[in-house]
Amino acid sequence: MSLPKILKIASLLVMLLGVVMSINVVNSTQELQNTPGYQSAKLAVQNNPNDQAAQAELAKFEASIEETYNQKAVLMWIYLLSGSTGFGVLFTLSNYLSKREDEAQAR
Repeated sequence: MSLPKILKIASLLVMLLGVVMSINVVNSTQELQNTPGYQSAKLAVQNNPNDQAAQAELAKFEASIEETYNQKAVLMWIYLLSGSTGFGVLFTLSNYLSKREDEAQAR
């Protein structure tokens, strides 16, 4: 297997890795809403909407989830951009090396 073909495969793997990592970030953020503390605070507010302490506890959880989501959103974009950049660099290098091999064989 020639180096350009290996680089093309590697470029696709790098892009796939970026997508998989960004999906993992989204899934881990959604799991925060399934924690027992958040669910119990949400249930307490649903059962007694006038309870200020329960509303404060729920607001604290929601603020924490939002902050974590914002941080992970940045991480998701970093993964996507690095994956696509890696793909572009490796694919371009692969095409360049393939062209060089073709020129060398033509001589």
